[in-house]
Amino acid sequence: MRINLRNPMKKAIILNWMLFALLALSFSSCTNEALEGEFITDDGNSQNNGVFTCMVDGANFEATSISATLTDGFLAIKAIDANGNSVLLGFSEVGLCSYDLSLITNPANYLLVNQNNNPFSSYSGSGGSGAAEILDLNSELLSVSGTFQFIGFRQGTAGFETVTISNGTFTDVTFELVSGDATPNDCDTGGGGGNVDPEANFFANIDGEEFIDETIEVIRTVVFETPMIIVKATAANGAQMRIDIPENIGGTGTYVFPPADTPISNGTLLFASYNDAMTGESLTSIPGTGTITFTEFGTQTGKLTATFSFSAQDPISGGTILEITDGTFNVDFIENSGGVENTFSADIDGEAYTHDSLEVTQSPFNGQTIVTITTIDSVTNRSVTISFPIDIEAGIYEMAPFFDLGDEKVGIVNPSIGSSILFKSNPGILYINSNEQSSGIIEGEFSFSAVDPLGNDPTVYEVTNGTFIVSIQ
Repeated sequence: MRINLRNPMKKAIILNWMLFALLALSFSSCTNEALEGEFITDDGNSQNNGVFTCMVDGANFEATSISATLTDGFLAIKAIDANGNSVLLGFSEVGLCSYDLSLITNPANYLLVNQNNNPFSSYSGSGGSGAAEILDLNSELLSVSGTFQFIGFRQGTAGFETVTISNGTFTDVTFELVSGDATPNDCDTGGGGGNVDPEANFFANIDGEEFIDETIEVIRTVVFETPMIIVKATAANGAQMRIDIPENIGGTGTYVFPPADTPISNGTLLFASYNDAMTGESLTSIPGTGTITFTEFGTQTGKLTATFSFSAQDPISGGTILEITDGTFNVDFIENSGGVENTFSADIDGEAYTHDSLEVTQSPFNGQTIVTITTIDSVTNRSVTISFPIDIEAGIYEMAPFFDLGDEKVGIVNPSIGSSILFKSNPGILYINSNEQSSGIIEGEFSFSAVDPLGNDPTVYEVTNGTFIVSIQ
């Protein structure tokens, strides 16, 4: 194998991995022998200070020995518990930053006692994933604190095995400064939508003449026990256009308005009308001549985006027909929509999947920020996760089995946490019904076939009727 060391970044990555490997082996004299009697934690290389804890497949892991080094900006931490099992973390360009542990530059491993040569790895090339954050880096005391979580993957004697490391924290862990300095590096995790939503707008062409809103009014009301949304736009010349929308219409998609044989609405129908300020005519949508397509319809966010067209005429006298084309609007019918409760539901192979744990996390990947919704059913010891970029727009997306560029959408089924293959979406569809940047609320639906991406297990889990509403802030 030829390694091109002319690339300084590649050279740094290689050297960092060599240092990480050396740290992993630094405790081999302790872990290669059977643990009998009192376990000795001090092997001459551990600082024996700070606190390092996590959960390993739901069981407590508390370090009795901690070692850390900082070498030219690369921080390596190893923690060993009283049983000789260990967790290793590596951070490139260490600073007060968030880290994607699925990258080769930020490795995370879990090693069972006497199995140093076969760790569970968070590297995405092995099927793993994870995230960490450095919360404090003291350049004078040479100490570091942070949080982490990852899913490790390895080849076992009976096939591929996984381990879930969660709720990881390390506090005031001191490190040895091998070379370079301890000044925190700058970081930019990238991604995100800037917490900016489009301003309300309304536009259409009326027989080729532009209708541009001067004001927009959005009204929520109830008519004959039917919740309605009324979008009313007024142009500078006083002309008005109005769209009546039942809240329970069914969400995103294309609808005909108004229904056939309903030239006049009773107030509970999908309907459109136009009032000409110059002539005073009130024209309504001719049945069956128009459609409206909702590209975003948030039941919790209130975000509503649509395109439309229809033919309008006086419903009583007939006469002039106006062609309303190129219609678009973007409004929000729910003010202050924050504070929703996170929800998640799905069926697996036709049966309801239930969960007693739901967590929403963010992690950097290739300049993006990835949102991951993780659910766990502790009764059946299985989990389902959905991941996508934080700035994803409302729409329909194909799902993939892995993250590569950072804009993928991934679903995972773990049928037996800690001892099974991860089954990943291939193929699958993710519907984002609404993403409100200001509140952080995302509403979506999904379905996918979960398969072993390496082809070792032919089992296919069919995930259907998936829905979620989560807040990422």
